[in-house]
Amino acid sequence: MDLIQTAETIVWIIGALAPFAIAIFMLRRKLYRDFPVFFMYIAIHAVQGVVGFFLIRFSQSKYFWFYWGFEGLDAFLTLAVIQEMFSVIFAPYEALQKLGVVVFRWLAVVLCIFAIVTAIASPSGEINSTMNALFILDRSVQVLQLGLVFFLFVFCRVFGMTWRHYVFGIAAGLLTMCTIGMIALAIRTHKGQVGNSWFDLVAPIGYTLGTLTWVYYFSSEKSVVPLNIVPRTDQLIAWNQALSKVGQR
Repeated sequence: MDLIQTAETIVWIIGALAPFAIAIFMLRRKLYRDFPVFFMYIAIHAVQGVVGFFLIRFSQSKYFWFYWGFEGLDAFLTLAVIQEMFSVIFAPYEALQKLGVVVFRWLAVVLCIFAIVTAIASPSGEINSTMNALFILDRSVQVLQLGLVFFLFVFCRVFGMTWRHYVFGIAAGLLTMCTIGMIALAIRTHKGQVGNSWFDLVAPIGYTLGTLTWVYYFSSEKSVVPLNIVPRTDQLIAWNQALSKVGQR
């Protein structure tokens, strides 16, 4: 048990420090102008990491409500980041950008319905009704986020973006977080309170690996490809012009 607690502390410290490193690299390279929502997401998580680290040592009950309250805020922030990534992908192409916003919203609605139905239908080993409701809600959000990030990856590939693009790196970090987060929730909801120790370890690992992915992308000199230059630029310009003509009719 001491080994698990030590591992939790190490993962937590790394996860708390990583957002500060990301924010510093973004400020140095002025990337907060290209990704203002993502920069806000990182800044808020940096503050949350410090507050949470000290609060859990001060009061377990207050930390509980702080954690779940922040989970709600994090859900909205993550969706905002994903939408920003869609907007960045389509930024050089006005007609495609409008279509991308519509596609994103419809995907969010469909995935939200699917997530809620799946979460409610799934068996749970949780006895406490409050915790059961919180985990069902959290699982629904994770399914929604994972689905949207998957489609974000699809759009990255359609647009010919390689792993060197910042958008691809942000999507990779989110995918890591969502996937491992889903695994942690699956363990916790299946085993109930018995799975608490594993959930407390696995969930932070997903967040930490995701933030370390971003540290790499925003610190690496290889991640300097302009956002408006991708291998299929000519094809995208043609699509954008075709959509513009359709919109003018």
